[in-house]
Amino acid sequence: MLIIAALATNSGKTTVCAALIRALSNRSFAIAPLKIGPDYIDPSFHSLAAGGAICDSWDGWGQRAETQQEVLDSAAARGAIVAEGVMGLFDGEKRGSRAGDAAGSTASMAKACAYTHGSRVILLVDASGGSTTLAVMIKGLIEHDPGVPIAGVIFNKVGSLRHAAHLRDEMAAIVPSLPVLGAIPRAEAWQVPRRHLGLVLAEETGWEQQLDILAGELEAHVDVDTIASWIAGRESVAPRKQAVRSHEKLRIAVAYDAAFRFVYPYRLRAWRQAGHRVELFSPLADESPHALRPDFVYLPGGYPELHAEQLAGALNFRDGMRNLAAGGAGAPIIFGECGGYMAMLESLIARDGTAYPMLGLLPGRAQMGSSPQLGYRQVRLASGIAGERIAQLFAGERLRAHEFHYARFLPADSEGALYGQVTDAAGTGLAHADWGQQRGRIAGGFAHLID
Repeated sequence: MLIIAALATNSGKTTVCAALIRALSNRSFAIAPLKIGPDYIDPSFHSLAAGGAICDSWDGWGQRAETQQEVLDSAAARGAIVAEGVMGLFDGEKRGSRAGDAAGSTASMAKACAYTHGSRVILLVDASGGSTTLAVMIKGLIEHDPGVPIAGVIFNKVGSLRHAAHLRDEMAAIVPSLPVLGAIPRAEAWQVPRRHLGLVLAEETGWEQQLDILAGELEAHVDVDTIASWIAGRESVAPRKQAVRSHEKLRIAVAYDAAFRFVYPYRLRAWRQAGHRVELFSPLADESPHALRPDFVYLPGGYPELHAEQLAGALNFRDGMRNLAAGGAGAPIIFGECGGYMAMLESLIARDGTAYPMLGLLPGRAQMGSSPQLGYRQVRLASGIAGERIAQLFAGERLRAHEFHYARFLPADSEGALYGQVTDAAGTGLAHADWGQQRGRIAGGFAHLID
């Protein structure tokens, strides 16, 4: 297993990791990409780089131990794992009394599978404006926790050949035990368009050809031969059998298109392995799940704000959802997360003030703002028909979650809370008026549930 880590965020992990995945794939390796931490966007680049292979989120804080193991085993069965780390090497949620002890950090995940999966960390370092200091910092990282399997360093955004030579000299003098695997020049080709939730999705950037270009650049400036030797001869790992929870088998309709993309592959896989029938539909194509006769309709997060006008005009989708909601005792549970929740409200107000009518299944409006709400959360589902079904499908009434949105909720009333309790990762209670609501068999909230 290879893990691309960094000193800090915005070091170029996503693009370099994707280029490495493509370079190794071009050498006929079967690559199973992973993304450490909660992320729906970066995996789109790694999946594209690996020829469409599944790229799961592997979350050491948010996922249950069983889910973490299933994600890891599933990836190992598909190929050699190449994973992108989260933030800086040691960054995560504090879990112990020792300073620097962080759950879900890249370092902790690498250590956890160093023996079972032979993990090796490649440290990617943004070299802009530094040389000797960077080598000292790298030495400090190694000495902070020698148990982290750091196998080499790649310098990124290098200014010149002279700069690259200086970096190598300083590393040889200060950290002689750690090989320098390469020095990537600063170039516009490595830049990816961004928007308010992070990088633009890979399929929206036309990166298929760009990935081949970057893979060639990586081959020219990085010792890919050595990196490839670390995964050559890897034995396939058979996935462990997962315990299947005993409950009724459901028909689950999942919205999935450019407006509703934020659903983890492992979740759909777990539902199918449990015997549920999972069917996808596209609201942007004006498809309704009505014909699927679902027991549960799931509207995941995504970018409804970018497609608000098209969603407002999707009358078949709107009417079908309203008809399902009006089905009385035989109606399905309808649940929306974040962007899906926004689409279930009466309207979505864009940053320019334009109000677009949405499904109107729940009271209130969503208004796009300029500052994000983000971070890990712990939630307890409130009692209710919808909450009980959500607990069944998402492994319990007490769940870990992740919040990342710019929208805020403009309430019509404050009754029918979806969550009886919400805290941050440390357990500190949070008092948000817009966490979520449920009305009978209909529910929605801003938190992305993780199980």
